[in-house]
Amino acid sequence: MKILDNNFANVTFEEKIFRVNIKDVYPKEEEWEECKQGLENFYEAIKIKKVHFTILYDITNMGLLPFNYIKDLISILMKHRDTSEELVIASIIIVNNKIVKNVVNSMFAMYPSARPIKFVNSMDEAKDIIEEYSR
Repeated sequence: MKILDNNFANVTFEEKIFRVNIKDVYPKEEEWEECKQGLENFYEAIKIKKVHFTILYDITNMGLLPFNYIKDLISILMKHRDTSEELVIASIIIVNNKIVKNVVNSMFAMYPSARPIKFVNSMDEAKDIIEEYSR
């Protein structure tokens, strides 16, 4: 199921995987607003359906987001923390930029994740972890 597709991100939910594929370095403000709304809509829907799922972020193309965008994301995640604790199996983040990875780690220092987070360098590694958690 396609949740969002704009110039910045493609977001889908298929086979119990919420997949966020970042396509561009930085979002325009309108694209960021669409991303936030898509995330909110997804969490509201999944809360009703009660489906356990894995989150897969592919942020290999992403640059450093402005701090206010990071605050927006943390706010949404905190709002839906109970849902994440109940339904998220794990989060996998594909990233090969050390600076971006450090920023993401800093974000999770401000918002400790409700579920395990794994950082990987490739989709193949991510698929192996998804398979491991699916057992």
